[in-house]
Amino acid sequence: MVSDDANQAALQNSIQALKRATERQVSQNAELEQSVTAQSTVIAGVQKELADFEARKFSDTVTGLANRRAFNKALAKVYADPDLPLACGIAIAEPDTSRRLSGEQAAALVEPLARHIGGIIQQAFPASELVARFDGTRFGFLVSAGEEREVVRLVALLRSALRGTHFKHPKTGRDLGCVTLSVGICMSDDAGNAFDLVSTAEKALAKAQGKGGDQTIVHGAENEQPSGRDWLIYKQ
Repeated sequence: MVSDDANQAALQNSIQALKRATERQVSQNAELEQSVTAQSTVIAGVQKELADFEARKFSDTVTGLANRRAFNKALAKVYADPDLPLACGIAIAEPDTSRRLSGEQAAALVEPLARHIGGIIQQAFPASELVARFDGTRFGFLVSAGEEREVVRLVALLRSALRGTHFKHPKTGRDLGCVTLSVGICMSDDAGNAFDLVSTAEKALAKAQGKGGDQTIVHGAENEQPSGRDWLIYKQ
């Protein structure tokens, strides 16, 4: 017959064994939790790197604006249904550097000038509209408005803001004066596809530059003869 002391010792041993097993399980759970947390941190880091990489694919490092790839991607959506394109307009703009700078000076100041213009764009142009730096100091604007007057109005506000802020040489600090823009505009209704939309806007830009710069030309509008205050919106 087993004595009470023996029973008590056996019970105590069982309790100790159960306690040790519980502690081991708690320890294993803690290690597992730490492992899961560490893995989650690694996964979150990888996801952030992928998101950052994806964002960089469509952004311009100099200005912080979108790049040409992002602009082309957005344009493709405009003509997703060729028979019913989205009502919008695009503007292509370039500063009139030849008025103040030699070709060599302009080439040396491409990035500082693009950065200057990009900063003003971020302040003066609606964040809801897509603006991209194409290359050099050429910019593209995709405006979700079916009326060309609205596109012209937004461009005029930007050009006015640029006139009010002088551009300074990044090294010497010399005041190079205000930046003026030549702009070409085309509405989606006036082009059959994205390529034609851009090329038509570029032709309008070339006309603005050919007329001395510092003006906006809307495709089709130059063939009309508006008078009075209406004409001012194209000459601002």
